[in-house]
Amino acid sequence: MRLTRPTVERRGDVVRFETRVTWEDRQRDDDVIAHEWPAALADDVTASPDAALLAAYPLALWFGERRLAVEGDVCPRLADGVRTAMALGHEWYPQLRPVAIEATERTPPVPNASRGERRAAVCLSGGVDALTLLYLNTRTVPAGHPARFTDGLFLFGLNTYDYADGVARPERLAAYEVQRARVSPRCARRPASRWSRRRRTCGRCSRRTRRGATRRTRRRSRRWGTR
Repeated sequence: MRLTRPTVERRGDVVRFETRVTWEDRQRDDDVIAHEWPAALADDVTASPDAALLAAYPLALWFGERRLAVEGDVCPRLADGVRTAMALGHEWYPQLRPVAIEATERTPPVPNASRGERRAAVCLSGGVDALTLLYLNTRTVPAGHPARFTDGLFLFGLNTYDYADGVARPERLAAYEVQRARVSPRCARRPASRWSRRRRTCGRCSRRTRRGATRRTRRRSRRWGTR
């Protein structure tokens, strides 16, 4: 698999990140991997080959490509992490063979062009793992801290059955919109804690639980390096 240098283009109210995929071990026409973001985040979206690598390596792994050649400069630490992830996937599913990662040319790294404040985001699927991660983050990282989640990523197209012949299936898009409406408010408000629910029924229990929850939060904050 070969990836062209990514491009970023403003299209109306969205900014589109795009890279073209050329298959080397499959008889298939070229494909395009694209992500679209709200235009308000345009300053934070860069044409980074690192992002193209992260988007493409699961496809190369799944379809049995022997290598993944990326046009541009790839972060060595990121490439090493991807190799580790592929090796772990191979341990779980032996049919998934790790793919060789190659940078076809050496160029200066893409600078960080963001002019806004640093923010943290969470990948949300609506499942218990993602919601637990969001819950723990809001419990242990103070509001205003750069590590506090302020954005959520809820992606369409990760499932092989989301598309049919290169076109998004209407029923899958409808299901996506329903789930997105469910998870979006989770990033906008702080989830209710156990002690806040108890407080409405038993003042004595709420005070005890609240003090315990505060102590646990402080210990976690110190352990994780937050303030």
